[in-house]
Amino acid sequence: MFPNEERIIQQCELYKTSEDRSLHGIYLKDILVGIIGLIHNPDEIEIKHIAIETEYIHRGIGEELVRAISKLYPDLELIA
Repeated sequence: MFPNEERIIQQCELYKTSEDRSLHGIYLKDILVGIIGLIHNPDEIEIKHIAIETEYIHRGIGEELVRAISKLYPDLELIA
């Protein structure tokens, strides 16, 4: 998502209010370093957003988020 404040606020509201969306985070030493936003469909999970703090990029955190989601929903196809 491009850093447009209005769009970010709109998407955050959707994660708060939509039953078919969820937002998950990953922490390192009590610091939130990455998030992944999902849309839950009957047969699949769609990765809608994924973001990693700049100083933690290229450390495998995005891959770890995707692996964690795959383990959390093993019977559903994961799409992006």
